[in-house]
Amino acid sequence: MEPTFPTAASFAVRSPTDNLKVIPGKPAGMWIPVRAKITLPFLLIAVAMAAVVAFVLYQIIFENIDRRFNTQLVESGKLASEWMVQEENARLADLRILAYTIGVGDALQARDAEALRKATLGNTIGNQEDAVEFLDTQGKLVLSMRHRPGSLYVEDYVFTTGGLANYRQWSFVEQVVTGHTDAKGDKYAGLARAPWGDYFYLAGPVYDHANKFAGVILVGEGMSTLVRKMRQDIGSQMTIYDLDGKPIASTFASPGLTSSNVAAILERQNASSLRRDSGGNRSLTFNTIDYGEILSPWKLRGSQDLGLLGTALPKNLLVQTSAATRAQLAVLVGLALFLVLIVGGTISHLITRPLLGLVKASKEVAHGNFSVKLSRQSNDEIAELTDSFNHMIASIQRSHRDLLEAYDDTLKGWSKATDLRDNETERHMHNVVDLTIRLANRMGYHDEQLTHIYRGALLHDVGKIGISDIILKKPGKLTDIEQAEMQKHPQYAYDLLSPIEYLRSALVIPYFHHEKWDGSGYPNGLKGEEIPETARIFAIVDVWDAMTSDRVYRKAMPQDEVVQYILESRGTHFDPRVVDAFLSMIGRL
Repeated sequence: MEPTFPTAASFAVRSPTDNLKVIPGKPAGMWIPVRAKITLPFLLIAVAMAAVVAFVLYQIIFENIDRRFNTQLVESGKLASEWMVQEENARLADLRILAYTIGVGDALQARDAEALRKATLGNTIGNQEDAVEFLDTQGKLVLSMRHRPGSLYVEDYVFTTGGLANYRQWSFVEQVVTGHTDAKGDKYAGLARAPWGDYFYLAGPVYDHANKFAGVILVGEGMSTLVRKMRQDIGSQMTIYDLDGKPIASTFASPGLTSSNVAAILERQNASSLRRDSGGNRSLTFNTIDYGEILSPWKLRGSQDLGLLGTALPKNLLVQTSAATRAQLAVLVGLALFLVLIVGGTISHLITRPLLGLVKASKEVAHGNFSVKLSRQSNDEIAELTDSFNHMIASIQRSHRDLLEAYDDTLKGWSKATDLRDNETERHMHNVVDLTIRLANRMGYHDEQLTHIYRGALLHDVGKIGISDIILKKPGKLTDIEQAEMQKHPQYAYDLLSPIEYLRSALVIPYFHHEKWDGSGYPNGLKGEEIPETARIFAIVDVWDAMTSDRVYRKAMPQDEVVQYILESRGTHFDPRVVDAFLSMIGRL
């Protein structure tokens, strides 16, 4: 049995509440406001939680807060030092990848900046390097790739070639250029105070295919980026100072260090670290939060002091408990959470049960099901909301039905007017619509998709409203000029229908049904699957009905001849898959 297409009449009901689906519920009881249902239970829970918090604070007060804070600060300082070592190793690994990339050595030997860029940009972006510099054997710049400061795009790099920058002023570059090696190899790290900013670089040699020294590669990261990443990973405020005690980069407004501070840190670096607090230095108070800071040397390659590393934590936030207190806290919090879970779960279930019904019904309405009705489950504000929802849905259902009927009646009027101007018959309109819907359903279209196809088929020639009667009703063959004008009717259809939001989804057939599989159609000359499938479906139906019906300029052709024509046009005019589906549907395959 062939499927029938849903029209506005199929949505019609005798009254707004007939045939509505009712979600079952329990009879309403005594009126209890929702506010009372929520407030009283959670007030009890709040009292219980306050008692727990008071007990925990009592335990914490008698702990040695400063000792615990100092332990946390020292641990953060160790994590920062380890992080810097890992960062140095990561840059070193990236340097090796870039240095040994195929073609890099030869390109650097030839000072071919473009070849270097092509060979290394992918890895540079992939590893999110801040800066990669290539120098020749004399330490002069061949190519610089630096990520644009402040840019949110990882691929946004600034490229520089040549220039007068003296890279050999930095000892770590000079060591690579002169071929110096030490116990750790031929790669060196250092801090560059450059015109383009402060950068932490790893430098190493690059060799060509003959293993001949071709130049130097530097892989670096901006110091501001470095401290920001440390802040994100470790959770502490970070500052890197130079050996004069001046901040190079910081994640908060860190003051500088005195010369005595620097001397003390470097002198006892193997024994202990230096701690300073906001109590002794008010500039360590940031946004009204008091900080403690631990300071230690920033070492490279295991021994070289490059600067000082400061790790700061808020004193009033990082108070940790002892093992016994942590155990007590875990038990109490567990009991409190269990209480909240049991009481809150029970109360929320009672309160939200009718709300869940409203949510479910709202989702049904959002998907176009206007046959939903809710039953009252209580005597409170939710019950009033339920009644209002039912009235609203009934009104929407009635308006939806009336609107669909008005729309479809209008479309039928447009279609009939077009057919009368084009000497078509009402039978033609019904034939193409019916065959199109049947074929689309056979090819997997359903429900709302068929609604749009139905409207598109109904309005397939609405663009002919813009064609002159002289051309439209001409019984003989059209001239080239007349044919060109006739071929404008899909565009006229688009211009007429596209401003109407309701019909935009139905516009595919009126606009594209004269496109051909081989690209020889109009108005856009689309080819193959560039043509929307619904337009390809309608195209074969339109041709079939046109050739098997009487026209002003010719009699109807025998169906066998039309089938033969369709088979011959398979793969040129028509989509082969649609041809097979259509002929199978009409019993000719």
